[in-house]
Amino acid sequence: MRTITFHCQSFRMKFKILASTFALGCTTAAAQGKETKVPYFDKTTFSPIFDLVGLPNISLVTFNQFKATSQNAKIFTEGQLKGKYTVLNFFFASCGGICPLLMGRINTFKEKLDLKNRVQFVSISVTPDIDTPSLLSHFAETQKLNQQNWLLLSGDKKRTEKLALDTFRSGVLSKNQGVVNDKIPDFVHSESLFLLDKDLKLRGIYNGKNTVEYGLLAEDLAILIAGEK
Repeated sequence: MRTITFHCQSFRMKFKILASTFALGCTTAAAQGKETKVPYFDKTTFSPIFDLVGLPNISLVTFNQFKATSQNAKIFTEGQLKGKYTVLNFFFASCGGICPLLMGRINTFKEKLDLKNRVQFVSISVTPDIDTPSLLSHFAETQKLNQQNWLLLSGDKKRTEKLALDTFRSGVLSKNQGVVNDKIPDFVHSESLFLLDKDLKLRGIYNGKNTVEYGLLAEDLAILIAGEK
């Protein structure tokens, strides 16, 4: 569930989004001259923090210590993501329920976003013992995903579970919900998308099933990028 609520059904970004889904004429808070900030998240309480001033020792939710193999059979470490913004989610290739829908909507958002050189996408398998690089690649091809700047990853099973449940506190679906076989872990994926900044700090959480939330994600990306100047 998203922590911060924006009272707007769609957004017109400074950094152009081409699909009408995300550009129906609603003025952003930034365009209205209002102060806009994208939060960090406290590692202990998972609560949003909009200002780090006066909090020098606070520990923030950060994506780190993760090694995996991509759909192209290349070794991945989290350091490869630094310097760009990252949209991250959890999935598995044999999922017959939410995954095709979620990945399809991410793909549509990715295709419409005019920030392709600034944003990368990462989807981490929660069944890494099953999802080999060839299966990940087959999934991407079957779902017709644009794999440019999009990594599908399989890593260590225990580390993946810790990352999903402890670091990102990803919502859990009941076992076998939308699953075509029993070869899955007790924890599964959720519909959540996670926005990481260029230092791999968590900056936003979105419901990937809700098309309005992609407008929120686009808005937050625009705010972060505008803040670089």
